[in-house]
Amino acid sequence: MSFPLTTKVALGSLASCSVVGGGILMGSNFFGKDQEKTSLSSLMKTKNPEKRLISRSVSGSDATWKAAWKRYLDSNSNVWALTIGTAKKDGNDEAPAAFLNKCAENSDALIENERDPLYSQVLSYCTRDTLIKDLISESGSRRFLDGTSGKDTAEWKAAWEAYKSKNTNKEDKQDKWSLSDWKDKHSQGEALDSFKNKCTEKSSINAYSQSSLVEDYGLVLDWCTIKV
Repeated sequence: MSFPLTTKVALGSLASCSVVGGGILMGSNFFGKDQEKTSLSSLMKTKNPEKRLISRSVSGSDATWKAAWKRYLDSNSNVWALTIGTAKKDGNDEAPAAFLNKCAENSDALIENERDPLYSQVLSYCTRDTLIKDLISESGSRRFLDGTSGKDTAEWKAAWEAYKSKNTNKEDKQDKWSLSDWKDKHSQGEALDSFKNKCTEKSSINAYSQSSLVEDYGLVLDWCTIKV
């Protein structure tokens, strides 16, 4: 059976549109597929290891929460629609429970990636710097030497010997951690209190400089911890 030329053209155009339309439909279905989501807190561990979410168990009067609350106020956006009231931006105000709760809620939110606006908000308002002691405690493979008198005596002695071996013939204030009594007591066999105190001090500093681990992280591992 033959068709008029106009009919053939119309049928051909319809077939062409169906194919193209089908392609568009298939493409739309493909690109419209939901991307797998993950919790914001989990994503932050891989994307921003230099930051840690401030624990909800920490009081709003803690310095870390006060600083976080100040950052939120300084943004002048109140993006989470919190009751600001007469809150001051001097960093002395205790972070309100509503703010702490919102941080906890948003950090558990499921998002596709770090480009989600909520990610940058939580990163800005609900985190603190990652400390050396955070990484060591979370590793589960090492523990800090106990600085309490009479505890870990042999381990401290070994750590002290390791420190001294890396600072042989160093003059006053020239040893790696510039111990206050290095000049007069570096030859002693027992670990100095100044050395133990320095371990505590160094474990509480930031673990990262930008995206790189600081040198003191490795030194604290070597001189202030033992395998579990």
